[in-house]
Amino acid sequence: TITDPNGQWVCSACTMMNLNVQRQCQICGTPWELRDPALDILGQPEPDEAEKQRKADEELARKMAEQQRQDEEDENDPLRQEILGMQSKLQAQISSRPQTAQELFDKVVSEGAKVMDVTAIERLLRLDEGVSFSSADVAGILELGDKKGLGSLDLDDFTELFVPELPPKPEASSVEDTQWTCPQDGLPIPLGVDRCPICGTAAPYAEDDTLNALSRAVKPKSGQWECGRCHFFNNDRAAYCDICGGGKP
Repeated sequence: TITDPNGQWVCSACTMMNLNVQRQCQICGTPWELRDPALDILGQPEPDEAEKQRKADEELARKMAEQQRQDEEDENDPLRQEILGMQSKLQAQISSRPQTAQELFDKVVSEGAKVMDVTAIERLLRLDEGVSFSSADVAGILELGDKKGLGSLDLDDFTELFVPELPPKPEASSVEDTQWTCPQDGLPIPLGVDRCPICGTAAPYAEDDTLNALSRAVKPKSGQWECGRCHFFNNDRAAYCDICGGGKP
């Protein structure tokens, strides 16, 4: 019977410290009975559930107190306060900025006005702090946008002058225009190749005279050769087809 399962014993052959539940040295295999009992190390008794809970509660209370102390230090940190202030100011500036051309136009024109004059343009330019413009600059801006020659800008003139027109989103070329997918193994295959080089499945347009004629109208460019097996166009320097491995004719 193991009276002290948490204790340890010292191997008499290699001096390895083993748990009492191990009846042979885990290093050299010397039996527990050959140990020197005088060298046994008493184990610590297992705490009961109440003691475990008490220690867990003490550790939790210690961590919470440490976190509270850290939070108080952060609250009193001048650098932290400065950063929080800057963040709040920046957020307020972002929130107050006009979000559309109409909102920006209404923000700078005089109350009840329908057009933007020199004063409104100056007010617009002053929205960016630290940036200064001369009266000649303001006049030049007005002249640039005043295509009707009225000495002012309406909303359409303002939008055309100050709101950049984004280029149309280019249409992505459809993959279907350049290749077909083998229904058997999912391999994407160039349109000019009418059979899958892996399984030999014919292209879906093989029975379509129009599409078949279209694919056949594509001829190798200068410096290319057409594979007789899968019709892939290979570089003249290649001795074998890059798709199916067929030899150069």
